[in-house]
This record gives sequence, C-alpha cells and structure tokens, in this order.
Amino acid sequence: EWPMTNSEWSVLNDQKNYSLLIQNIVLSSLYHDNQPVTIGILGGGQLAKMSAQAAYRLGLRVAVIEPAEYSPAGLMTKADFPLGWQDSTELERFVEASDIITLENEFIAPEILERITEKRLVFPTPETLRQVQDKFIQKQTMQRAGIPVPVFAAINTVEEAYAFGKEHGYPYIMKTRTLGYDGYGNATVGRDNQAMVAFTRFT
Repeated sequence: EWPMTNSEWSVLNDQKNYSLLIQNIVLSSLYHDNQPVTIGILGGGQLAKMSAQAAYRLGLRVAVIEPAEYSPAGLMTKADFPLGWQDSTELERFVEASDIITLENEFIAPEILERITEKRLVFPTPETLRQVQDKFIQKQTMQRAGIPVPVFAAINTVEEAYAFGKEHGYPYIMKTRTLGYDGYGNATVGRDNQAMVAFTRFT
C-alpha cells in the first residue's frame, strides 16, 4: 500500500541492491583465463534446463552433455556435447570445457563419474551415486543413517511379491530398482494378480 514507510523503502532498496550485486558478481574459471565459471551438466532434459536458467541468472556459463541433439538444455548453450558420455572423446571435451560438474539425474554409471573426478570436481560423488542409484540400496543406506523409511524388501520372484502383500497388506508400491522416474518403473499393487502383472512388466 502507498505511501510506503522509510523501513519499507529500505527493504525494497536492499532487495534491488542484492539482485544487482548477484547479477554483477562473476566467478572466475580456474581453468580458463578471463572466463566465468562453467557448470557442466550430465543430462540435457528439463531439469538440466531449469538448472541452466538458474546458473545464467548468476552470471555463470553452462556446458551440457547428452546423447541426443537438440536437448532442452543443450539448446540453451553453445557448449553442447550431443554425442553423449559414452563417447570418450566427447566426454573429454565436455570435461575440459567445465569447471565443476553435476548431474541432471541418477541414471549415469558411477564409472563415468570416476573418470571425471580424475580432472574435475563432480557432485554428487561416485560413492554417493552408488548409495542412491539402486532404490533398494538407497533405502538400506537411509535406514542405516536413522532416516525413517517405509517397510521395504527386495522382490526377486512373483512369489515374494505375493508374500510381501500377505505380510504387510495391500496396496503397496512395486518399483524397479533402477531407472524409474515420474511414474515410470513403479506400480500400485492392490492384490495378487496385480503383483503378477507388475512383476512381469518390470522383469
């Protein structure tokens, strides 16, 4: 509401000054003279695109590697490496272009991260990725750390899926141990025949 008080003007001016300050701070690259920091992102989808947008607001540059041309994040940068991380030469070029590297998702082999750590910092680390990439190992890791988790079990046969429902009740969620996201790789199981359908689909 108007008129604004002096304290309200002060807060508004502080916010404007902070925004201007952030826009004008440019972190310098450790590897490339007279260049801002470049954040390398493994993966070029929508999450990478949003990360890139945030990085640009901070005056940073972005490099993207994704095994596809015209990825959402790749379209936002000249430092796009569309041959993907399985191409050793492309991966090397991506690493050289980046100052620090992160992931869009957990679908990268930890061995790829290990290669990157020989030259650059990467977050999460290969060790962290190994603890969260497999959903069963992830739950075990969280449980050991004292983080509350729901009842869970590794299901290797459809009979084990039936037994889980009998012991813990229906409905429950069956998930693939890896590569599941946004509704993919998981199913709500409400009875035995649904357990059979879900298990067959995931194996």
